[in-house]
Amino acid sequence: VRVNFPQSLQKICSSGFANCNSLVQVTLPENTEKISKKAFYQCASLTRVALNHNLKLIGMSCFSECSRISEITFPNSLQTIAAASFYKCTSLRRVVFGSGLQVIHSLAFSECSSLEELSFPANLKVIRKKAFLKCPNLKSLRFGSQLEEIGDNAFFDCELVTSIIGIPKKCIIGDNVFFKTSVADESWCCIL
Repeated sequence: VRVNFPQSLQKICSSGFANCNSLVQVTLPENTEKISKKAFYQCASLTRVALNHNLKLIGMSCFSECSRISEITFPNSLQTIAAASFYKCTSLRRVVFGSGLQVIHSLAFSECSSLEELSFPANLKVIRKKAFLKCPNLKSLRFGSQLEEIGDNAFFDCELVTSIIGIPKKCIIGDNVFFKTSVADESWCCIL
């Protein structure tokens, strides 16, 4: 099933398409600025999501447990990725962040077991706690120059992480951020 949204659509309401197991593709019209919490929660067959260039908000748990989404490209207009937005999207391999992104909230991409590398935009300021918890195939992280804070356990149990590049010296690093990764204790300090 593919849904054709009207061009005038400004918002998708909470749980609007949650558990729609026949939904395969979502393409947002240009006027949509907000996707509310759990809007596409547990859509087991959803494989393709095309976000528009005017999107400002993706709500909490919006695409959580959509296990077939393999890639997502965020528009430059998006400033925040809410908590658990893509939690347990186990097929998600590729994420392209927009230049306007400033905050990634807790558990946003936790347990995304297919993620392999992440390159964060220059304007990103905060990665909240457990944002990328238990991403077992994640190997490479490249941070932007404006990063101010990485929360507790943000990359905890990402056991294959071996490359960490670009953490600014001013960045506040929380507890156990890189615990249970393949990076030797404190060695990431040498590659800032």
